[in-house]
Amino acid sequence: MSQDLFVRTMPASADNAPPVQSTVGLIPDAQLEDPESLKKAGRGAQSIAGEVNANASTMQSAFADSAPNLHGDDWDGQIGFALLHVAELWKNQNAKMVRTCLEISDNFIKTAENYDDTEETNTRAMKFSDDRDTPFG
Repeated sequence: MSQDLFVRTMPASADNAPPVQSTVGLIPDAQLEDPESLKKAGRGAQSIAGEVNANASTMQSAFADSAPNLHGDDWDGQIGFALLHVAELWKNQNAKMVRTCLEISDNFIKTAENYDDTEETNTRAMKFSDDRDTPFG
């Protein structure tokens, strides 16, 4: 099974060209020295998701609460409707950021757990019982 890393880079020019997308192989000698650091990073991403969610809710409420005062009988301009649009956009973008942080968290934690499980399996496989003959004596 081929394992590839999807890489997305921005072009060097400033001409609004779309990002360049390419697939590159994983670094063959990459090693995970400390799976606990991945778990810690995963918990950090969960924390960021919680903070973003809390702050986004506060801002979205402020936008939504202000909008009714800026349209209808009290105001004949479009700013109230624009503010409602901004509130909805804010809510959607922050929800996407929260989902992304949680996905990152899940990936980090799952990778660390997979590493731990594989190390445990390999350690068990390499142990020989005392009564088993081996070519190493």
